[in-house]
Amino acid sequence: MTLSEARAELAGRGFDYLSAARMNFMLNNARNAFEDAWPFPWLPQKAVVGPPPLTITDLKYVRSVKHGDDELYALDFRIVAQDGTDIDATGVPVYWWLEGPNIIHTWPVDGSDITVYCTAESPELIADDQSPLIPTRYQPIWLDLAVVQAYKDSDNFTGAQALMADIGTRLMQVIERYETTNRQHAALIAYRSPSEDD
Repeated sequence: MTLSEARAELAGRGFDYLSAARMNFMLNNARNAFEDAWPFPWLPQKAVVGPPPLTITDLKYVRSVKHGDDELYALDFRIVAQDGTDIDATGVPVYWWLEGPNIIHTWPVDGSDITVYCTAESPELIADDQSPLIPTRYQPIWLDLAVVQAYKDSDNFTGAQALMADIGTRLMQVIERYETTNRQHAALIAYRSPSEDD
């Protein structure tokens, strides 16, 4: 479904008074809300190479950071900087840490390239002929999320709450479907030891 078709669907559900720009805003927010719910496999995967600090403008999740063939360990900056540690110390990198939402640092620092394997944010829908990366079968959930925003925009909070409850159930079903894509050893993967809390 293209952005133009999605706007037509939104208009057909009683929101034809909204401007195209307002609908686009709601549809993009809905797409972001859907894709933020879980690391879905349709999200773009890429490798970014460069010397740290390395800025990745569309970074969503870091999957791995490597220096040559060596995988670096992720650390919280507060651990790197504790006890007066020199965060600018030079040497072969062993750790990486994240500054803000998208800047990768290494420690120690040697100025050479690192490779960041990451999941990127999906592109914003701008042109009328653009389609979201969300598979067609799940796009009704995307549209419903946009309707929730339109309900809230019109102060119909009861309608928004009712629809959001339905979306929550359907979204969990999508997540469960992707969590169990590997069926080779599904019984072993799904096994959970009993707990005193059960």
